[in-house]
Amino acid sequence: MSVHSLSLFFTLGSVLLAGCSPVTSAEYVPSLPEQEVRFGRLLAESADLTHDELIAQFSQREYLDGLTFDPANIPFYEETVKQLKLTDAEQQMLRSQGFVSIDHKQHYSFGSLYYAIYTRDLPVLVTTDSILHALHRTFDDLLMEIEQTYLTSVLQDVLQRCQSELQKQRDALSSLSENCEDVDLYLAVAQNLLLGAGAPHVEKPHRIIDGWNGELLVGADGQNEQVLEILLHIQSLKMQFPGDTELTHIYGGRRAIDYSQFKPRGHYTKTPWLARYFRTMMWLGRADTAWSVLPPDPEAGILDDSQRGLRNAALLTLLLKQSGTLSQFAEISGLIDVLAGKSDNLTVPQLADLLEQQKLRSPSSLVSSRSIADLQDRLRDTEAGGQQIRSQVILSDPDDLYQPPSPSIFQLFGQRGTVDSFVLSKVVFDSIIFEGKKVKRMMPTATDVMFALGNDSALPLLADGLEEYPYAGNLKACRDFVDQYAPTFWEENLYNTWLEAIRTAGADLTQRQHAPESMRSEKWQRKQLQTQLASWAELRHDMVLYAKQPYTSEAKCEYPMGYVEPYPELYACLRKLVEDLAGRLENLRFANTGKHYARHHQREVDFLKRMATTLARLEDLAKKELAAEPFTEEDQNWLKATIDVRRRGSGGPQYTGWYCDLFYKGGLRASDWAPTVVDVHTDPNTQEVLEQGVGSCNFLVIAIDNEDDRAIYVGPAYSYYEFTHPASDRLTDEAWTKMLDGDDVPARPTWTAAFQPEALQRDVGK
Repeated sequence: MSVHSLSLFFTLGSVLLAGCSPVTSAEYVPSLPEQEVRFGRLLAESADLTHDELIAQFSQREYLDGLTFDPANIPFYEETVKQLKLTDAEQQMLRSQGFVSIDHKQHYSFGSLYYAIYTRDLPVLVTTDSILHALHRTFDDLLMEIEQTYLTSVLQDVLQRCQSELQKQRDALSSLSENCEDVDLYLAVAQNLLLGAGAPHVEKPHRIIDGWNGELLVGADGQNEQVLEILLHIQSLKMQFPGDTELTHIYGGRRAIDYSQFKPRGHYTKTPWLARYFRTMMWLGRADTAWSVLPPDPEAGILDDSQRGLRNAALLTLLLKQSGTLSQFAEISGLIDVLAGKSDNLTVPQLADLLEQQKLRSPSSLVSSRSIADLQDRLRDTEAGGQQIRSQVILSDPDDLYQPPSPSIFQLFGQRGTVDSFVLSKVVFDSIIFEGKKVKRMMPTATDVMFALGNDSALPLLADGLEEYPYAGNLKACRDFVDQYAPTFWEENLYNTWLEAIRTAGADLTQRQHAPESMRSEKWQRKQLQTQLASWAELRHDMVLYAKQPYTSEAKCEYPMGYVEPYPELYACLRKLVEDLAGRLENLRFANTGKHYARHHQREVDFLKRMATTLARLEDLAKKELAAEPFTEEDQNWLKATIDVRRRGSGGPQYTGWYCDLFYKGGLRASDWAPTVVDVHTDPNTQEVLEQGVGSCNFLVIAIDNEDDRAIYVGPAYSYYEFTHPASDRLTDEAWTKMLDGDDVPARPTWTAAFQPEALQRDVGK
């Protein structure tokens, strides 16, 4: 967007003033979360840092320059070239740098690629890619099961009982009539979404079809037209902007809401029940559908009556308690906390504590303006409600250095503030100021996140962007911000632990004496960067609903040998992740699960414990490799059992082996071709999103030298894509799969050419 357009966006903010109680700049008092203050100090230390100065602060690793042996002269080279039909370019890359990734333009999954290696009697390389992918598939299946068999029904009960309690008290709360209307509307929209409203249009809706005929399913007293209007907006999937003629009339005012976020993505397209749950939790989690609890900065183009919003939040919090659903709410919220961390807004427990401190114990106590003003003062003192991540359209004047903060808000199940989203929000407009001017960098790159997470090799790949947009100071502050976290931070929830596992995938092997020469090169580090990015894309895919998105502004065969990529810290991190998840699931106490979910629950815990045992074994094998300790016969036999396939009569193949046992839904899950895509950042200026895609598996061929023992090994590797796409068409897995099947496939990142020659379709036979 041009400078003129950005300035226009800023001036159009005044249009939003109509219909709301005015808030002047003098009344606005910012309340910055501690994280924001800490980042601000780090940013001040890196102010006006140049690209060259940033490079100088991160000295490059001392990579090996070439191999001391020729891979063409070691065992299994000729067999691999023949079996996989390596081109001259692929052979040259393998001989010069010791490894190569091969794209056959075939729809390989990790399981089917392991099987392809197995049937060709080639030595198997157990890759970090394949283990991280197994974690993704297992977690995705577990989450779908929990959401569909448990969370949906409990959520419906909470919403219904809260609205019923509100109706019972309505006559006694005449002095809070507008707040009763707001809460009633909030709950009614959510219940309609959970029953299927807001879905694509169909003439005759059915419970097993994700479709809606436009009829209201649950009413709100005197507000049915407004509820229906919001549901039709959700169905439209349109992004609204400040200054648009069509804004959302809600809570006594008008606001711009990004309805494109209500499009089910990730695993939420698999069943109609998951799609309905997705839309409902978006409504109950998004920042732009929330209640403001402190006066928003008028410069941001957001104008809400924050006393009204805080009363709404307090009323709903009291209704949860009075309806007897507080424990059920805590079950849902607590489980999401375990998975993705704390909400990036004022939460129900925080507000409940503040209400108790202020002795506001009944709805009637909320009437006094003085009581609400005092409550707002307490909010400012505690910093509760302040957002770390900008997750809605915020206006910012490009010619004014002032950076309007995100409003302080309340949501029932607010989206989680994750550290990677925080990083993305800090390397785009209007977070970047260089030499007294705002830098108009509108779209980040995932490589920004990997550098912030500790991968120094990502920095040279950002050189062009850093030259065009001087954001080196922000990037350095992000790196320092992440580095300052204590080890306990990475253990707080599953999301953080998964990020920590991704961090360890970029570990420096150059100083590990017994690491293979091919893994001590700069080009190998590029391959590991792809591993990190692809696993991060799968993490964001699985957590698309909960993680807050930032805005800019049969033959008898065996493996003759086996080798595990030597990253023991990664396997240890994943082991801890699944052990912790098993323990937390086991300790959760569900009040209304019923026998059906109880059976699922125990099966989930038992599976995770078995998965942890396998990861512990991989950790042990990786440690042996780095210590040049030979594998035992039992170790060797276990690696040979990575995967196997047997025919079951006239039915399909049965996948077995320890790798298949890492998949919660069984061996066939390992063989499924299941590309994933996820949008991780929204730029309202260009109306585009940043998409991260994972495609088909590629063969990874590598020369391993372990003391005097040298051989060629083959394993599966990710393929990774990063591209922008219209926000009006946020991609689903199904749409991404069609793209991969057609001719409209985006290019892979240019830096992957360091280990990935041009793709060539070939059939290597059965």
